[in-house]
Amino acid sequence: VSLGLRYRIVPIEHCPPPSPKVRYITWLPWKQHPIVAEAARPGSRRILSASPPALCSYFAPRRGRDLVGSAVPSLSFETQEEALRHCGRLGAECAAIVKGESGYRWKLRRGASRFASPATTMLMKDQCAAMRRQFAWNISNHLACIPGSAAYHSSSSNNSSSSAVADCSVCQRRCEEDPRCEGVKCQTGEDAFSLRCVLCNGLESRWSGSSYNTTAQSNVLVKHEIWEAIMPEWIDWHTFNQNFNVQPEEVLKILDDLQCDLLEPEAEIGLKK
Repeated sequence: VSLGLRYRIVPIEHCPPPSPKVRYITWLPWKQHPIVAEAARPGSRRILSASPPALCSYFAPRRGRDLVGSAVPSLSFETQEEALRHCGRLGAECAAIVKGESGYRWKLRRGASRFASPATTMLMKDQCAAMRRQFAWNISNHLACIPGSAAYHSSSSNNSSSSAVADCSVCQRRCEEDPRCEGVKCQTGEDAFSLRCVLCNGLESRWSGSSYNTTAQSNVLVKHEIWEAIMPEWIDWHTFNQNFNVQPEEVLKILDDLQCDLLEPEAEIGLKK
């Protein structure tokens, strides 16, 4: 008995299985990620490194400290930015970057902390988040396509409008795979059931001085590259772990509704139906 409440164990079996765990994974534009906000907080001396596939923050430089192990013994870097970028890519295998005496190069380190010469500088990794590249598209009537390559995609559909949408999405995916491609221009082919897709290796304004080029291709789909960072995984425990508060006389009815079987006779557990 605790706080006037009486607890009684009711052994049961054959109840419905619990709901599966629900995991929510959220991606944010990397500049909106909490790691960036923490590094930008007033008074924070953290150093930020946003280089795919990882967004990482590092503690302020410390003098006279080093780590006992080397992450990649054969690698060293001229600049701090290069070292931070490679350390982030290695994940947990790299815990810090270290530079020794004047003129030495930056190295990737891991392991336990130890004392070093006063001239040694160490940047210890704080936290990291995985990054991914996404694409967004918008239509522009004021930009002209500088053609790079073209492809024809046939469709058996009799609806030329829906066929155009499907085929143009194929061209968009091709453009996303080509780093030179800046946009896509989709045009109806010679017949009514095909679409000519032009990948734009460049975009230029349709304005030339005070004149407007009406012959240039319009309605260009412009590609925008967006880098996102993952948020910590959150598990919704309430979907499968809930507490039910019911009156004692209603316990058996609820167990019957759930199709649970009692392991002990009702008389032995002191419950009345």
